[in-house]
Parts: sequence; C-alpha cells; structure tokens
Amino acid sequence: MKITPVLLALLCATAAFAEPLPNEISAQDPQLHYVGRFETKAGPGVACQWPASAVELRFTGTALKARIKDSSGKNRWQVVVDGEPRSVLDLKAGEANYDVVTGLSKGEHQVSLVRCTESHVGTTELLGFALNEGGKLLPPKPAARHLLIIGDSISCGYGNEAGSRDDHFTPKTENAYLTYGAMAARATKAEFVCIAWSGKKMWPDNTIPELFDRTLPMDPSSHWDGAQWVPEAIVITLGTNDFGKVNPEEKGWTEAYGQFVAKLHTAYPKARVYCATSPMMGDWNERKPRTTLHGYLEKIVAARQAAGQSAISLLEFPIQDDKLGYGADWHPNVKNNEVMAGILTAALKKDLKW
Repeated sequence: MKITPVLLALLCATAAFAEPLPNEISAQDPQLHYVGRFETKAGPGVACQWPASAVELRFTGTALKARIKDSSGKNRWQVVVDGEPRSVLDLKAGEANYDVVTGLSKGEHQVSLVRCTESHVGTTELLGFALNEGGKLLPPKPAARHLLIIGDSISCGYGNEAGSRDDHFTPKTENAYLTYGAMAARATKAEFVCIAWSGKKMWPDNTIPELFDRTLPMDPSSHWDGAQWVPEAIVITLGTNDFGKVNPEEKGWTEAYGQFVAKLHTAYPKARVYCATSPMMGDWNERKPRTTLHGYLEKIVAARQAAGQSAISLLEFPIQDDKLGYGADWHPNVKNNEVMAGILTAALKKDLKW
C-alpha cells in the first residue's frame, strides 16, 4: 500500500486519538460525579443524550484532559472551573483527546463539563480523563438539593445564544448551561437535570412523557431507574407546541397532563411540582392560547390538590420581554432566561426554603 501524504495524516491523527492519557482516570471511576442520565456501557465509557448532562471532578492538579467520543461532531460542552464558566468544547466526530483546562494554580479545584446541546444532536460518550503528573482525584461533594426540569425547546436552551429571532437552529447557539433551570439551580445550590427536547408536547403525539423513562431518549431499549436521583422540585414547562396551531381538546390534554403529574407524584411523593406557563405564548388570536393554557393548568392543579397532592402549584412565566431581545426563531435568549430563572428561584426559596 502506498503511503500518501493524506493517508499519513489520517494515520497520525488516528494514532494520536488512540494514545493512552497520562495519569488516566476511568470514566467509570466512583469518584467522578455524574449529574443527569448516563448509560454505562460494557466498555470504558458512559454515554448521554439529554441536554445539561454533566460530570463533575474534584482534584488537586493544574490541568485536566478528557477522552470523548461523539456521534455527530456537533455537540458542545461547557467547561466550568471552580464555579466559573470558561471555554466551550466543540467536539469532533469520533474519538479524540481534549485539553479541558490547563494552567490552574496548584491546589484543589472542581471542574464540570456540562452538555450544551440537546438529544437529537447525537450521543456523547465520555471515555476517560487524565490529570497532570502528580494530580489526584478527590471524592465528590454533590449538592443536597435536586431540581428536575421537564420541557421542550425553551428548557433545552434552543438558540439562547443566537443574536436574533431571525436566526434558526444550530447547535452552536444552544447552551443548556444558560437556561432558566440551570441558572435557578445555581442560585439555589441545587443539582439540575433537564428532560427536554425541542418540539415535544404533552399530548396527544410527539410527547415528552413517552420518552421520560429512557436513559437515552433515542434508544427505546434504554431504561432509567428513577430511584437513582430523587428531585425535591419538578418544573413542567410544556404547552408551546401543543397550542401552536390549535388549542388541544381540553379533556384529553388535561387528563394526560394530570396522569403524568400523578406518575411523578407516585415516583417522588415529597417533591413539589410546578406547572409552568410558556414565555413564548400570548393571546395572539381569537383562540387566546395563553389564557386557555392558563385555565387548563389551573384545573389540573386543582384536581391534583383535590386528589391529595398538596405540593403542586401553577408557575407563571410572563411573555418574554421584547426589550431584552430574542434568541433563534423567537425563543428566549439568555437575558429572558435570566428573568425566568429569577421567578423560579423566588418560588423555590419561598416554597422549599432553598
């Protein structure tokens, strides 16, 4: 076989990706702390698809590398160092080694990698990590509070870093770290899990409930054990897509929503549930979709309270502020997410004393 310059470059790149990392840490090391839903494979890695999936590492050392395999080459991961967002890793398709952070001061640090992008962008598999020579992994210090967000594109962070409402979806402007749920979690020192997918509804088709029990939402065979992570607060922000073209039939929609809430209550009987309105929905025509959604949610909350579920309430997210701008395709940008986060944070502090 003739070794051409192009072939030589490909062989070198492949070899570089396959090199062992110095001072390597298995992706399944018990001192790593994963937040969100990860599938543990027979091999060395752990895989995820849901937005805001995260891994936290506490260590002494000055540098951290990661070996990551990505199915699409379009996923992005926010790097957070000692509580401050730093760079974003733009992943390549296939397996590669990445410099997560370098040049840290000597001593103890915590670094988090948070998936910015949502499920349909593809699967990311974390294969391993490495510290600089002499670095040492430390036991995790997980948060005591747990916040679960269930929703659609708004909760994913669709286009929240885009410059204009005229922009369209691209993974490069989606950042789940900068969503209202993630911001409220940081404000209340809680762990944040996001079960959301753009375009999804509550009922009757294309629903989040049908994906809710999956570890990997694109894999019908994967199953999540809800006992692994127990939220004290749950926010459901669905309705934008349900009411987009027509108002859904009241009985069918409210019953489906109520059944889903009852399922959550059975799984997490101590959790407070918030049924949220949509910041993208107004009374823009004779259907008055916002008022209609509000009325449906009021009936659902009342019915669940009558059934004995006292820790449930309606959470009012106002229509996003035009003066703050928009993200892609009219979605809430980071500034409007900050407004939503403030409302949610206030509710969590009032109701749960967070």
